[in-house]
Parts: sequence; structure tokens; C-alpha cells
Amino acid sequence: VSKKQMKTKLTGVALGHITMSFGVTQYAVGESMDAFVERADSALYAAKAAGRNKVTPADPPQIRAAS
Repeated sequence: VSKKQMKTKLTGVALGHITMSFGVTQYAVGESMDAFVERADSALYAAKAAGRNKVTPADPPQIRAAS
């Protein structure tokens, strides 16, 4: 994407320089949905802090064993 000239479909106006950063994670059985989204969100902010056009994996979940 960063090397391609992006334009709006309707008017053809150039959009300028576009960057993409991603935070990725995998759901773990037993993990709450809130914890899952929080891990992905944290990874996204880490990717943005690391620079442009980055993909950052989330840390593994902290799942407590049932007692």
C-alpha cells in the first residue's frame, strides 16, 4: 500500500501517503472477550509506537487455572 498511489474511487483525488499498523492476537480458550480485545489493542499501540507499517503480535494471555 505504501508504494501504491491511492485515490478516492468517486473523484480520483490522491489520498497521499498511507501507512498501516496492526496488532494481532489469537483467542485462547478460557480468555474473556475483554482480555482478548485488550491484548489486541495493546499490540496495535505497540505497533504504532514502533513506527509505520508494522505488525506486532500480542503477548500471550494470562489465564489462571481453575481451582
